[in-house]
Amino acid sequence: MIIHSVVNDLNHPIIGAALDYELDEKAERFALLDRNTLRIVAHKKANGIGRLFVPYQYAGSEGLSMIIFDDHGQFNAEIADHIKASYENMK
Repeated sequence: MIIHSVVNDLNHPIIGAALDYELDEKAERFALLDRNTLRIVAHKKANGIGRLFVPYQYAGSEGLSMIIFDDHGQFNAEIADHIKASYENMK
């Protein structure tokens, strides 16, 4: 018996969620939060422009908030609200 694997089948997309971001050059780290529960989805060092894969539930909905931090005190933290991740073919 042959078991067919959808993961290895190039004819079937694997859909996930991705968030492309561009941060202020003075930002040193950021936290991505679920805006309903305030649960931290990601906390990373900021590197200007990047892409982050997030749980599928955030694709197509405005369920995320992002806080950027400057650890050297050049500016106050900034918050972006109602962030939407995009659907992404993960293959």
